[in-house]
Amino acid sequence: LVWDSRQMKHPLADTQLGGGIWRVKWHPGHAQLLLTATMYNGYHVVDTEHISDGKMDVLHHYDRDVSLGYGADWCHSNAYNNLVATCSFYNHSIQLWNFTIKNQDIG
Repeated sequence: LVWDSRQMKHPLADTQLGGGIWRVKWHPGHAQLLLTATMYNGYHVVDTEHISDGKMDVLHHYDRDVSLGYGADWCHSNAYNNLVATCSFYNHSIQLWNFTIKNQDIG
C-alpha cells in the first residue's frame, strides 16, 4: 500500500507482491522507485509514480536463490544506480543484481 499522509482513510495504491513485505527502500536517485524484500516471493522494484486503477507497476521481480527474503538496499553510486544488494535468511546468502529501466518507465 502507498499512502498520502494527508488522507489516511484510503491508500493511493494497492499492489499485491505476495509473501509479506519485510523491508522497503526508496531509490536514492529516483524517488518514485521502491525496492521491496518480500519474504516468500523474492524482491521487487515498484514504480510508485505511475498508478493506474489503484495499482502500481512492478518494473522488476528477482526471485533467484531466495529462501526467505528479508534484506534489500540500493547501491548509492552514480555509476551503479540500478545495482541492488539483497539477502536471504535460511540459506545465509547475499545476492548482487541489477536491472534495466526503460526511458518510458520513469520520468
